[in-house]
Amino acid sequence: MNINQRKKFLTKKNKDRLKSIYHSLIYFSFKKIKLKYFIVITRERSGSTCLLDLLSSHPKILTNPHDFFNYKKVPVNFAEERLIHSSKNVHGFKFRIQPFYLDYNVENRNIAQKSLQNLTEKGGTLIHLQRKNLLKQGISHLIANATKKENFRKGQKPIKITSVEIDPQELMKYIKSNELALKFEQETLQELPHVSLTYEKDLQKQDCHQITMDKVCQALNLNSAPTITRYTRISANKLSDYILNYDEIAEIVKNSGYGQYLEE
Repeated sequence: MNINQRKKFLTKKNKDRLKSIYHSLIYFSFKKIKLKYFIVITRERSGSTCLLDLLSSHPKILTNPHDFFNYKKVPVNFAEERLIHSSKNVHGFKFRIQPFYLDYNVENRNIAQKSLQNLTEKGGTLIHLQRKNLLKQGISHLIANATKKENFRKGQKPIKITSVEIDPQELMKYIKSNELALKFEQETLQELPHVSLTYEKDLQKQDCHQITMDKVCQALNLNSAPTITRYTRISANKLSDYILNYDEIAEIVKNSGYGQYLEE
């Protein structure tokens, strides 16, 4: 197989298939084990890739750290009780529950709540991952779109993020949209049993990762395991270090009522 043929073969779909075959072989169990699952309810740029990746270092947990699922399109794993030949019998997924292009109204909230309740009744565990600083989340989203660089995994070629100019209107639009989505999530989950995590407290610093693993394992009724942290941040702490028009952004944010996020 030459280089061009290899590139054509290694599509995302085929990579996923190869990864699935690999996991099936190394975690094969002669005795069938009951499949369990958990759902991380979150949005982009909240640390979900890091969370699911570090949880996957557990010998019983298998996660899909990159793909989001819509709560109306439940993965086939949740459809019925299953027994599998794998020691990695606890599977984790990322979910969006906010309805795109729909109003954040009571009717839609009830639909999402009922769907998630059905999942918990089938044995699923809900985890709500939030990012409290909506300003930094919005900036992270815009920078990822501008640079086409979303995550950095240790061992990969180092990512150098150059300073970028942020569109104030796009930023404010994203912040307000995320504020509505976060409220929708909180109202949907308030009557459902779930684990609550925040990016700032549970993921931002590597020192917190083992505590986060312990917390999630307790909710899943699993013995905890040492974490392996493979993803790291690609931006600096100070916004002014990588935003060319920081002064303009800071002034607009202060006048918009979101000034507290500049200090966090």
